[in-house]
Amino acid sequence: HSATRTSLAAVARLVLVAECRFELSDDIYRYRWDGKVLASGMNPYLHPPSHPVMDELRTGPLDGKINHPDARTVYPPLAQLVFAAGYLLDPGGIDGLRLLGLFAELLAWIVLLVHWRRGRLEGRSMLLVALLPLVFLEGYLPGHVDVYAMVPLAAFLVLYERGNMAAAAAMLALCVLVRPQYALLVPAAAFGTTPKKAALGAVVFVAVVAAGYVPFLSAGVGLASSLLLMVRYWNFNGAVGWMLQQVLPEAVARGASFSLLAATTVASAWFWRKEPFRAMAVAFCLYAAFSPVVFPWYFVGASLLVAFRPVWALAWLLVSLPLAETVAIGWVLRHEWHLAWWVRALEYVPFFALFAAEPLWHRYAAGSKRREILPGVD
Repeated sequence: HSATRTSLAAVARLVLVAECRFELSDDIYRYRWDGKVLASGMNPYLHPPSHPVMDELRTGPLDGKINHPDARTVYPPLAQLVFAAGYLLDPGGIDGLRLLGLFAELLAWIVLLVHWRRGRLEGRSMLLVALLPLVFLEGYLPGHVDVYAMVPLAAFLVLYERGNMAAAAAMLALCVLVRPQYALLVPAAAFGTTPKKAALGAVVFVAVVAAGYVPFLSAGVGLASSLLLMVRYWNFNGAVGWMLQQVLPEAVARGASFSLLAATTVASAWFWRKEPFRAMAVAFCLYAAFSPVVFPWYFVGASLLVAFRPVWALAWLLVSLPLAETVAIGWVLRHEWHLAWWVRALEYVPFFALFAAEPLWHRYAAGSKRREILPGVD
């Protein structure tokens, strides 16, 4: 029955993609532009869209919808290849990109369903993931790039559980080549296996990521210039990162936020090293807690982690983060980009309560499982 319901959820998504034209984001027009640049044979990292060299490519109305036209692209190489494929499928529109997003999620579900049929996943967890609103609200309806990472992420999780570290590391590298935040999973993956397998995985991971950037090296520092600007200046929907900026100079607050994120991610990966999938879910929770930039779509792929290890704090984020889109209402009505206090409260108060209770819940669940195996044990 869980497989049937999951299939129905996938069909519902197909209908939404085919019929819905409501736009929550204009990022997809930037994706189309990057794909157009790459399809024309140019390096998308070399010049921003507003550069005079790009004048000959600005040929249609969709090219005028590009956001941040004065900035170079921030999207990694594998994302660029997907953008080019989407552009070639539909040069005059964005449906090619949206359909590739749908195809990516369906492929991810096929990977998970095969794994479930082998008895490695619980049907209830699969159903929970299928019903989460974040994927279709922040994935292929607005066309965010994160949905493309769902295929290599699903493959990574399955291969990691099977102990194939080299192949799993390659898949995780592909995730990073779509969205850099998936590097958060590296400590959990390393601590959750043997040192020999971790070393092999590290070599494969670095090699695949490096190979992805080789074709674009002619851009030099342009490969990372816009991404570094985001790290230095962007703010949206943060929790601890936002609070630190209320009491500290911005540069100090941002440094503290990223330092806390790095330290706690490594520490939690070690703490949960016997449960690496829980450690991976916790890594995304820590990102939400400490990062100054918490866009809802960054968590699209993280929804798959719930199928492997339900962490209720992460599940709550996957339900509540779309509330941050209410900022668009203020922009439309008053041209104010301001996140209401009650949005942060609804997102983060339950989240931190559930997150703090995670070790207690883990201990209770472990005790219940032990009593099921040994009924006489109290």
